[in-house]
Amino acid sequence: MHHTIAALGLCSGLLLAGSAHAQLGTGWTQYNPTKKISIDGSDGLHTLTWASYVSVDSPISADYKYDSSTDTETFRILDSRSNRSEVRLVNEYTTGRRQFQGYVTFSSPLNDESLMQIFGSSSGATLCMTRGYSASGGSITVTGTGGASWGSHTIVTGCYGVEKRINVIHSQDNYVQWYVNGVLKCQQEDTESGIANYHKYGCYGTTSGNVPAVVKWRAARSYQDGYPDKVSLYQNTTYGGWKAQFVCGDYTAADIAAAGGINDDASSIKVPSGYKVTLYTGDNFTGTAIVKTADDSSLIDDGINDQVSSLKVTTTN
Repeated sequence: MHHTIAALGLCSGLLLAGSAHAQLGTGWTQYNPTKKISIDGSDGLHTLTWASYVSVDSPISADYKYDSSTDTETFRILDSRSNRSEVRLVNEYTTGRRQFQGYVTFSSPLNDESLMQIFGSSSGATLCMTRGYSASGGSITVTGTGGASWGSHTIVTGCYGVEKRINVIHSQDNYVQWYVNGVLKCQQEDTESGIANYHKYGCYGTTSGNVPAVVKWRAARSYQDGYPDKVSLYQNTTYGGWKAQFVCGDYTAADIAAAGGINDDASSIKVPSGYKVTLYTGDNFTGTAIVKTADDSSLIDDGINDQVSSLKVTTTN
């Protein structure tokens, strides 16, 4: 087996300057897990120490390249001898919250390739994947491949040749959220418990002749133990008094109380981009229903001031 490795005179965990947004939510701490290269060639899978350039086979069937001037990692699968060029983050975790952020670009003819994985499952190799497809001018679809049973959900289209900011937030044993350009697009439950997970990103999947399959990730970053943006329900108008916060889900009067709120006592609400909230005047999602997709400093004009007894939080996508 022929493979080429070129070392860069920098630690793989060093973060270089680049144009990037801060992570989503609050309280996150950036951390720099060790990187390894997972690359597949004609004689199988190789897990290699990180280097600025790695290739397999002669002629090359797949390679990985890091450009420090743009903080961009390029993953290429060039023919059927390979089905993988990925970075494997050594960031195993069994509790808490982790956020992956990066700017991804892929182009035709790439189709049905994993762009990012949360690895580890009791019933499959991965909890979930973020995959690129050729449909609709290039699209990104999230899929549950292990303990998740929720199928697939397309979060953005028109992706071919267009850089997209992707944030994936995993609250272990609770949920996974996907954001595109800072907007929440999907939330799904993590129904497994006690599983060790870690992250991989790059280009992975049987190409079926759709080569070259090329994925670029710019400014990939890792964060831990913060919280995503949440819907906030407030006691008073203009966001005063008690505050109860919620991610996607259905919440009864008892759930509102458990989150720090009071039944029939809310007067304003903040709704982050991508969320959709249905407020109900009755418990268990009964009575008058009012939908909110943006902040509202006063529920008085909606006729439900001091009447919210339950709510449902979903995504607008």
